[in-house]
Amino acid sequence: MGKRLGFVVFGLALLASACSGGVKGAQTYRIQADQPEPTGKKIQFSAWFPGTITAAAGDTLIYSNKSSEAPHTFTFGVLADRSNSPALVGPKGLNPAVFGPCYLAAGATKALDQCASPNLPAYDGKGYWNSGAISPGPAAHDVTIKLADNIPDGQYTYICVLHPAMNGVLTIGKDRKSPADVAHAAAATESTATTAALAITVPPTQPNTISAGWGTAAVSYNEFAPLVTTVRAGTTVTWVNHHPDEPHTVTFASPFKSPEDPGVPAPGGVKSGAPYSGGFANSGFIAGPQTFALKFVKAGTYNFVCAIHPGMHGTVTVT
Repeated sequence: MGKRLGFVVFGLALLASACSGGVKGAQTYRIQADQPEPTGKKIQFSAWFPGTITAAAGDTLIYSNKSSEAPHTFTFGVLADRSNSPALVGPKGLNPAVFGPCYLAAGATKALDQCASPNLPAYDGKGYWNSGAISPGPAAHDVTIKLADNIPDGQYTYICVLHPAMNGVLTIGKDRKSPADVAHAAAATESTATTAALAITVPPTQPNTISAGWGTAAVSYNEFAPLVTTVRAGTTVTWVNHHPDEPHTVTFASPFKSPEDPGVPAPGGVKSGAPYSGGFANSGFIAGPQTFALKFVKAGTYNFVCAIHPGMHGTVTVT
């Protein structure tokens, strides 16, 4: 009896040891930004899948932007409260320290508007490590991050600099799960996020008013509503961004070749509130609850877009 009990205790000890150590050897984990939009909806998910992950020194992280709608960055070295986050727009337009790959051993500051080195080394838990803006779309957009062999145990925040709700936590330590288990848990979270997003409704609007985006901190509907607005000549139409964080533009006769064009963030052409009969007009970035308005003085059909989000468009018909 004593010998049998001894074997049982020994077996339980081995099992406990195996469980506490988690998976063995170097692992590769995927961290996904956003997810493809549901059919027929232009939805951006400002979330990580997974939002928390445990890894070990020497592991590899592969960051993927799965959005159909928006660019994202994968960034270490910015605090969760964003108090040291570089500004999105610098003296010469979009900040290269945000939108371009950037590593700075000294760390991030709010005043950072250039990058000391575009090369991205293994992440050792120190400094500002930023993938730069990774574009949305059907093509693969992956960034590989090697965790240095000397990264200390502890917790590290990873964020998207562009979207305030996107804060995740990397824990360096023991008890890792397998990459397959992590992927399975992330997929379940995606499904829950989609269900919640589809329950969000279009905000009510006043006459001659167009919603330019809406949603929650973690979900952005990148749409104009209504898609077509019909007014009489002499009517002022107002666009309202109902989203708490996500910026949009209202842009007529857009000359921009990409969302990263230097002219996108700033107002240009016909000014807000002025008479409009055609040609270039750009609101620049408007974030909730900011507005943009034009007084339509000539009959015709006027198409507009958001210069940031592909496929976000609408029409004003003037009679």
